[in-house]
Amino acid sequence: MHYLKSVKLMIDRVPSAPKRPQELSKHGDVRNDPWFWLRDIDDPGTLEYLKAENAYTEAIMEPERALQGALFEEMRGRIKEDDSTVPQKDGDYYYYTRFEEGNQYPIFCRKRLSLDASEEAILDVNVLAKDLDYCRVGSMENSPDHKLLAYSMDADGSEIYTIYIKNLETGELLADVITNSYYSLEWANDSQTLFYDVLDENHRPIKIFKHHLGADLAADELVYQEMDERFFVGVIKSSSKRFIYVAATGNNMSEWWYMDANDLRTSLTLIEPRREDFEYDVEDHGDRFLIRNNGDGAEDFKVSETP
Repeated sequence: MHYLKSVKLMIDRVPSAPKRPQELSKHGDVRNDPWFWLRDIDDPGTLEYLKAENAYTEAIMEPERALQGALFEEMRGRIKEDDSTVPQKDGDYYYYTRFEEGNQYPIFCRKRLSLDASEEAILDVNVLAKDLDYCRVGSMENSPDHKLLAYSMDADGSEIYTIYIKNLETGELLADVITNSYYSLEWANDSQTLFYDVLDENHRPIKIFKHHLGADLAADELVYQEMDERFFVGVIKSSSKRFIYVAATGNNMSEWWYMDANDLRTSLTLIEPRREDFEYDVEDHGDRFLIRNNGDGAEDFKVSETP
């Protein structure tokens, strides 16, 4: 009986987000979303509701706190904390990520010419996170000349990333700071031009911009804008380093564009137009593109080629 009373008390304390009628209209379809207001992370009501949810969760889980601690230590004990990734060669450098026992975040490193060379830590996320409650590095790309490092960071868990550019010769950050980005960035081959994505008001990455170091961010060139709300976009560099790809991805279809990573005067060229139930991705090979796709009923995908 005591247990049932405790359960009822917990249920009575479950936070409930108030309804605020919001009429939404898209493509002639009108619907009401009474919780649309929760999208606004700056709304005091949103923050109050999240705090109430967190407080409720802590209260519910309080009797199991000792068990939580035991499970955490058991799982942590199975993790090899002093670990590192397989080095990847890029030009004269070998890039890799390693973890240190007792530290929560990765350290991104490189060695020049040989794996026996001295290590250079190019980005220690433990240092970045020192005074933060939350820290996540999203994308990270070294410039083709290996003198700069562009990385995106989410410092509050909102999944809204800020892009920073670090001078690897001096350790200093450049004045170029790009806000409201998501998860993709790539360098052109001149090591002075950066492509990046931008979020809309609904937290969707729908635009790709091009920024030249030192230039006014407000003057950055719009390279691509996605008009279909079913799609998200990202920017990718080809393995050959020859091309910059823009990929638009939906629930069951995709569309890729490319441009010359060496000649920024060129514009995007479409590889294959989007169509229902057709998904693909691309890599270049010599004078043609190899397309992994599910066309013609290839449920497990196939590889096609196009000039």
